[in-house]
Amino acid sequence: ASFLDKDPVPVCSKDDGTHYRFSGKRITRGMYQSKSGTCIHADINGALNTLQKSRVVELDENLKVKTPILLEV
Repeated sequence: ASFLDKDPVPVCSKDDGTHYRFSGKRITRGMYQSKSGTCIHADINGALNTLQKSRVVELDENLKVKTPILLEV
């Protein structure tokens, strides 16, 4: 799944025969290209997908990761 293209991250199971199609593609070992042509390291894409699935980060319109801000009370 492409984090930059906001692809939904599927939940796969052992008995699930569903074939998923994603908008981006892996172009070389370690390099992932989004639908718009932006390239990022494949491990970074996977890590961002994991964080997105856990609802820790999201992406704004400028391709910047928005993270929670620590507030002192």
